[in-house]
Amino acid sequence: MKLSPSTRFLLGTTILLVVVNLALSALYIRTEQRRSALSQQVISATAELEKTRKEMDLTALKKELAETQAQLASPQASFPRDVQGIELLDEVLYLAEESRVQIVSIQSLGSGTEKLGATEYRLMRYSLQVRANLPDLIIFLNKMERSRFTTLVMDNLVISLTAKTAEMGLQLVVYAQKT
Repeated sequence: MKLSPSTRFLLGTTILLVVVNLALSALYIRTEQRRSALSQQVISATAELEKTRKEMDLTALKKELAETQAQLASPQASFPRDVQGIELLDEVLYLAEESRVQIVSIQSLGSGTEKLGATEYRLMRYSLQVRANLPDLIIFLNKMERSRFTTLVMDNLVISLTAKTAEMGLQLVVYAQKT
């Protein structure tokens, strides 16, 4: 059977189109399989990355916690474990004598506890009245600030000046670790 040239052309074109269609379909299927596999790899990599981030965040948080605890321990360690009232009074009397300041009165205002941040501390309070010339009074205050009691706080300071002397009233508070 002999086909006309136009029929042969149409038949050839149809076969060519079928072959191209099959080739493109195979290429499409292979591309979809690769895309699916790549999507699966991206999902796995994303999950692994998230897991690593969480581990890194946990590691960073643990490090930050350790640093914060070290910083917290350092100031707490500067608070004395035990402070006796007699030691503080002895220091005040010594510094007053050394500064040529006359102690007019010392009165205990009691002891107690106070919460600073999350930590509770013991404290002792005293009321102090002194008399001296102004330069000696300033020397006394400077020595009190640099005394061996690093947690000494001078509060409610009132100075009265006359022609020759100065009188000062203040409260002393010493903080210590709660035992």
